[in-house]
Amino acid sequence: MEAEKIQDGSLEINVKMFIEIAEEAVKHSEGKLRIAHNEYDDSKKQQMEAAHFLKFNEKRLGRDLELYGLMSSVAGNETALVQFLEEIIVPLKAYGLMGSHKNAGEKLKEIGLNVFKESIHEEWKGLFN
Repeated sequence: MEAEKIQDGSLEINVKMFIEIAEEAVKHSEGKLRIAHNEYDDSKKQQMEAAHFLKFNEKRLGRDLELYGLMSSVAGNETALVQFLEEIIVPLKAYGLMGSHKNAGEKLKEIGLNVFKESIHEEWKGLFN
């Protein structure tokens, strides 16, 4: 994971990190997930306004990955990580993609442990079980 330390020692979370987590989910999805680009939410028809996003059985999962990077800059790393967990990682388990949930979740969890205050580390880790 290419997280960069910024002056105060915290991590700078960027879109590349969210794409890497999504790629990890795809890798362990048995062909049920893919990263789409410039497509409609529920078809492969071209939509130039769409950025990169995950598709599960050809239906959108979560937001554009670029938006999570922007959210990190605007609303804070913590907000973006929790949203990604809620909108991407948790549904993977619900859809039975246990390998994707485990591996992509582990990457997100490690980033969170470098972002969140130590006082909530155990609570953060507990969200991935």
